[in-house]
Amino acid sequence: MELVKNSVWNVKKVDGVSSGLYRVLQIFEEIPCLILFYLENPKGITRPIAIELDKFSRCIKQKQILEGSFSLPPHLLLSEEEIDESYKMIRDENFSLIEGLVSDPEFIFDYATRNRIPRLAKHANAKGKARTTISRLLNSYWRYGQNKDALLPAYQYSGGAGQQRKVSEKPLGAPKTSRTLAVKRSTIFIVTDTDKENIRKALKKHHLKPGGKNLVETRKELLREYYANEVKRAKAVGEAPYVPSYKQVRGWKYKLFTKDEISEKSSTEKDLLLNKRELLGDAKQKWPVPGSCFEIDATVGKTLAH
Repeated sequence: MELVKNSVWNVKKVDGVSSGLYRVLQIFEEIPCLILFYLENPKGITRPIAIELDKFSRCIKQKQILEGSFSLPPHLLLSEEEIDESYKMIRDENFSLIEGLVSDPEFIFDYATRNRIPRLAKHANAKGKARTTISRLLNSYWRYGQNKDALLPAYQYSGGAGQQRKVSEKPLGAPKTSRTLAVKRSTIFIVTDTDKENIRKALKKHHLKPGGKNLVETRKELLREYYANEVKRAKAVGEAPYVPSYKQVRGWKYKLFTKDEISEKSSTEKDLLLNKRELLGDAKQKWPVPGSCFEIDATVGKTLAH
């Protein structure tokens, strides 16, 4: 079996190597050895390790190492056209901080085999960043596929004052149970600023207008216009698509538009004037005595012939 840079392997019971998923960062034929990166420690800083090429190949034959797979988070599955421009700027800036390191096989080898790496501290100082910042960027780059998109900000998983609320990857409350156990439920969808804008446009175009579509149909249009690629991808692999739910569309309707805006956009001018406009004043203010004011029905009467 051919060993390829960036491939993922599942290591089981190999002396000197912890069990789990690893990515091949570099292959050194002349030494010969592999540089592996452990993928199952997303929060801590992890250093690569080196393993002899012959040992790795032997363990594959003995089924102690098997081909593995590693799923990327949703924000790394977007095409270049779908990525927000501000996120691209952050990605490119992050990549500029580590490009000189990840493009140098000698640094990767030293980082995996030596306890002290003076070059890392010197590099961080030259970039005006803390050493831990550079180390975390290196970890993200290696964990998520060794391309600069691995450094895109995951803002849907974080938040703060005036920002998207932080949502746990595990949904709150009692776990939902699918009535059809064979159908895999989708993970909770985290609504980003881009998603909010998509929902706003779809509501305005299809729902908030006289005779507009209901929310169920509006959500279908939303998915057709903005999430078609995700729907196709999910269908191809037999998964539930990672898209805004009906409840999220309904909830953001009342967050993105005021009640007055919803009423105004959904009504004709005649309907708004006759039935939904705010009435000025109060009959009790002008006619305080009972019987001093009467309201009559405007229905046209018909004369019955005798």
